Amino acid sequence: MSNKIYSVILLLFIASTPITVRAQTIKIGIFNFEPWGMKSRNAITGIVWQQSLALFKETKLTLSANYSSYPRMIHQLKTGKVDCSLFIKNDENADKLNFISHLYDLKVSVISRKDIQIKQYSDFYTNPKLDVIGFASGTGFMFPRLFNDLRLNLHIAPNQQQGPMMIVRERIDAFVGITKTMQYEIHRGKLADKLNFPGYPVTQLPVWLQCSKKSAISDNDLLILKTSAEKLKLDGTLDAIIGQWIPASL
Repeated sequence: MSNKIYSVILLLFIASTPITVRAQTIKIGIFNFEPWGMKSRNAITGIVWQQSLALFKETKLTLSANYSSYPRMIHQLKTGKVDCSLFIKNDENADKLNFISHLYDLKVSVISRKDIQIKQYSDFYTNPKLDVIGFASGTGFMFPRLFNDLRLNLHIAPNQQQGPMMIVRERIDAFVGITKTMQYEIHRGKLADKLNFPGYPVTQLPVWLQCSKKSAISDNDLLILKTSAEKLKLDGTLDAIIGQWIPASL
């Protein structure tokens, strides 16, 4: 058989052989912050993971969950070790992250013991029953006026999940946190009769779908994600997922 005939047969064989295209795997940052992210029997679950699965469904991309602390997740996104996540937007990250789409807002409030009423800012330093106010580590940005007020006695807790129980155990008198997160903990611990909830309203923080600028995710998939996010926001899917984890009322 001549080399020419052999080459033709080889080309025909290659053309007729199915090509398996390996699906691109996208790493989703999941922070260890119940009920937004958690491990259950070694499986990653929680609100952020379920919402990510819904958002990426139309892209046909394969997802994997990367579970870590919140600060570590931010670092991994900036360096490209994680592709995307759903979390509070911070304009200081604009040089490292693409802000794909706004998803929803999370309210921030101050809860307190049942016998402490906080109706205005001056109550924080004039109410004799209000001595120690708690913040979770790294959350001073949620209420900077209060966090930087030198008249107040602040206590820094490891995370927001501990806030409600710390009030009940009289380690602190009030706590600043995301309203939905505290609602989850109050419901789980059956603490509603011991706390003033939802308490003193502070602000709202915008949650966005954000992806690393170092991610290999294509521009086309980013466009699909943006469209998907707008659809799921409007049809109530994202809110419904939150409702699966956090009761509408206590």
